[in-house]
Amino acid sequence: MYLETAKQRLSPYVYERYTHIIDLGIIPALGHLKLRDIRPVHIQRFIDDLSKRDTHLDGKPGKLSPSTVRRYYTMICSLMKSAYNLGLIGINPAERERITLPKLEEEQTEIFTEQELGDLLQALEDEPLMFRLLIHMALNTVCSKRLRTSR
Repeated sequence: MYLETAKQRLSPYVYERYTHIIDLGIIPALGHLKLRDIRPVHIQRFIDDLSKRDTHLDGKPGKLSPSTVRRYYTMICSLMKSAYNLGLIGINPAERERITLPKLEEEQTEIFTEQELGDLLQALEDEPLMFRLLIHMALNTVCSKRLRTSR
């Protein structure tokens, strides 16, 4: 029922991803439970199991990243919120306050070397003002962010 309703509001790609997550992840982990019997502990166990896996749900080798685990959690949240809104369950067991998610890894920003930065700025000299301005703004944003995080 959820996917039928969701299909109307999702892009074909997102709909396909949701179907994949439900079929390969959520149903095997929680499908044996009645919807009204799912508790936060079941959701947490699912999240913890995903975090410990050495393969992806489709069998590809490698651990799931924290952001991938969070995407699967988002899918469960959407399912449970829909069930709650339809009056099928009395509480939403996937509410964020009830679940501990894996921490996201901090992204490392690659910074230009002085030579690369000089080459880029030199190449911009012959470009229209709009593009020079956009690139300068982007460089200043990245550089100022880098300075703030390195302090």
